[in-house]
Amino acid sequence: GHLEALLSLPGTEKSELASASTLYVNIALGYKNLRHFEDAIRYARRSIETSQSLPFAAMHRGSGLSIVGDCLRLSGDLNGALETIREARNAVDGAKFPSENVRRSALFGVLWREGLILGEERSVSLERPEEAVAVLQRADAVGEKLLGELCILARGASQ
Repeated sequence: GHLEALLSLPGTEKSELASASTLYVNIALGYKNLRHFEDAIRYARRSIETSQSLPFAAMHRGSGLSIVGDCLRLSGDLNGALETIREARNAVDGAKFPSENVRRSALFGVLWREGLILGEERSVSLERPEEAVAVLQRADAVGEKLLGELCILARGASQ
């Protein structure tokens, strides 16, 4: 559609590519939430492709792969899901981010999804609860740091 037409124009700016990548990953998330996993995976991969030349390419790669991993889990491909989510975690661990809070948010999402893949109760998982607990505890610690920082920022903005 329109986004593809924009990206096909010569001289597309990096900021436009970054916006397009973010839009694609958000579209992927929407399709995932609607349980349209094939469409979600297609848009997540398009997000990754669109961001390859960007300074924050690994950040976008981690976000896209995280959604792909979750879609694979929800569609029953647990081994593929685990492999993909760990690839997402590697991308996030080695990525540059525009801020520490953006890094924490991305890492939290990847760890949370990895924990669900390993051992979500009463749902499709690899049924490896000990590994899941360790990953989810790390996600919780990252989330607590993020929440604490956001509260500090919110207090500062209200003064």
